[in-house]
Amino acid sequence: MDNKEQRGEMRFSFTHKPKGMLFLHVRGECLPVRSIRDISQMGISLLFDYDISKGDHVEVEYKDRENEVKVSGIVVWRNQPDSKISEAKHLLGISMFNPNMLLSFMQIT
Repeated sequence: MDNKEQRGEMRFSFTHKPKGMLFLHVRGECLPVRSIRDISQMGISLLFDYDISKGDHVEVEYKDRENEVKVSGIVVWRNQPDSKISEAKHLLGISMFNPNMLLSFMQIT
């Protein structure tokens, strides 16, 4: 399993957890995301507890009291996170078609 970073663009990590909730819509299910590792202009890396496969098409949904935004993407990699960092089952890399829209909603709430 190769955990070497492959993205060259700047990534944004949250100093505070966003107020809303993040979900993945995959294969007809809406599943909660454990946490976000980081987000960039190309995609998002997150910790997730459910089985999902590389190549799965997903919608990443951010929802709070006033806003709801969904961004389409595809799972481009899946690894096991370091157990010292998280108890989550999977560390996912999702290439998204408009991650800046998602990031802007998470920052304003």
